[in-house]
Amino acid sequence: MNTVKTVTPIADAVNRRFFIAIYALVKMKQLASLNYFCNKFGLSAPRYRETRLTYGVDPRPGSKPSRYKTIETEAMYNLCNTYGISAEWLILGRGEMFAKKPPVGFGYSNKKKQSNEHQTTLSVSTR
Repeated sequence: MNTVKTVTPIADAVNRRFFIAIYALVKMKQLASLNYFCNKFGLSAPRYRETRLTYGVDPRPGSKPSRYKTIETEAMYNLCNTYGISAEWLILGRGEMFAKKPPVGFGYSNKKKQSNEHQTTLSVSTR
């Protein structure tokens, strides 16, 4: 017996937001491409290229629907953790696309880190 996989409105929205975020990061030059993202995190690039045709920013009209119905958890985790995409926005569709505080390494430059003698210490009062 074959089971037919359906995409719920929630999964559809998450899929679309995932590709909107990828598109935005590429446009901002924070990410080279969807292929780069997949290769960096050990994801199947063909899977995501096919999924993009159905759910991407510019879905291809007339193309057959993707065999893949949901974005993998690892892809969502790495998008949020590495590139500063808000998990609340990605999953729930609430708030801004980018988290208020980008993760460590976002927009990383190849400049050498400052030595400890040049770093500023922040003191926080707990009163």
